[in-house]
Amino acid sequence: MITMNWGSFIYAMTHSYILQSSLAYFINPIVVILCGSIIFHEHLGLLQRFSIAFAATGLLIAFFLYGQIPWLALLICATWAIYSLLKKKITLDSQVSVFIESFSMVPLSIVFILYSEMNGIGAATLLQGWQWLLLPATGIVTAVPMLFFTAGIKGAPVTLAGICMYLAPSISMIIGLLTGETLTKPLLITFIFTWIAVALYIAGILKITKRLRRSAA
Repeated sequence: MITMNWGSFIYAMTHSYILQSSLAYFINPIVVILCGSIIFHEHLGLLQRFSIAFAATGLLIAFFLYGQIPWLALLICATWAIYSLLKKKITLDSQVSVFIESFSMVPLSIVFILYSEMNGIGAATLLQGWQWLLLPATGIVTAVPMLFFTAGIKGAPVTLAGICMYLAPSISMIIGLLTGETLTKPLLITFIFTWIAVALYIAGILKITKRLRRSAA
């Protein structure tokens, strides 16, 4: 799941689909919340249910009006949501589980690297000088957040973990627009409904937090 997620994300970054990757991570917490309520029986408030409905409505409207669905965004979203739920059930230490996940994909990675180099699209052909430092740096900036995520998801409800995932897609969206990507009408509609969904979800979380504080007082 995580390899498919990384692969889809890298494809989006390198083929001018940054806005779709941003949309994926805006929708993703809501999908994780929905799965958490179904699989782990976590309670959803009324506003949280409305947020799920709004996110789904945006996708459906974009499809029926324009016949377009952001498939890449949905793939990134679905693979991360499934990965999150699987990590919730795994009892291994975070470093051990991330090592096993990464090591299990080494054979496929070697095959892909050899294929890329043989066809002139690998690092040896494209990178020069100091650019080689970027290659290991991508591993660091990927692995470190994954270690924190793995450690954090075990001790937090899925519904709470979902709200912490909105900074990255916001930055991605800004990067996408600054690099010249076009916010098409189907994508804009989906974004608008997703933002409404996010606002409803956050409002629901704040409402629950206030209620808990009053009860504690």
